[in-house]
Amino acid sequence: MGTSETTPPGYNQAELAEHLGLRAWQVAVGREFGLIPAPDLDPRWSATTAAALTGEADRIRAAVGAEYPIGGQRAAGRLAVLSGLDVTPADVAALAEQGLLTVAARYTSNDRSHDLFAPAQLDRVAAEQAAALAAVVAERIAWIVAGLSIADAATALGWQRQDQFLEFAQRRGLLQKHGHYARTDLEALVAEGG
Repeated sequence: MGTSETTPPGYNQAELAEHLGLRAWQVAVGREFGLIPAPDLDPRWSATTAAALTGEADRIRAAVGAEYPIGGQRAAGRLAVLSGLDVTPADVAALAEQGLLTVAARYTSNDRSHDLFAPAQLDRVAAEQAAALAAVVAERIAWIVAGLSIADAATALGWQRQDQFLEFAQRRGLLQKHGHYARTDLEALVAEGG
């Protein structure tokens, strides 16, 4: 904790992590999980807050784990290995949308934001939420089986160029999930003359 004139009072993220016996990324993920409050001396934590968190270090460590958060592709692979299911990054995103996973961190690459997930939480979901995971995977597979791919949908409506079909589909408000459109929506368009 800094006390000189050049160092502001309280703890920055690295100092709080050291104080708690955690890594700096574990403090950041702990904040995302709601286990660590926002800095009360923005952007630093007061000595009082740091002292109150001292007894929480083991709980924070258990929740966020010892492994750095991973992206959707690696998260899907981890869940697939643990569950024996064909898990994709879209399934990981669906679990997060349902509140079964918490985005632990984000990084930006090529102007796109990517969600990261705590491996410890992924392991818990695979063990404790197996039915919910299976339902998410089954829903995705059912949508794909019941739908038409972009190429097949374009052909079904007589479009030779997929980019033109995609513009048309967007204007018409057609729902596309997992690279597929609902067959019933496309059949309705064909019935009304496209």
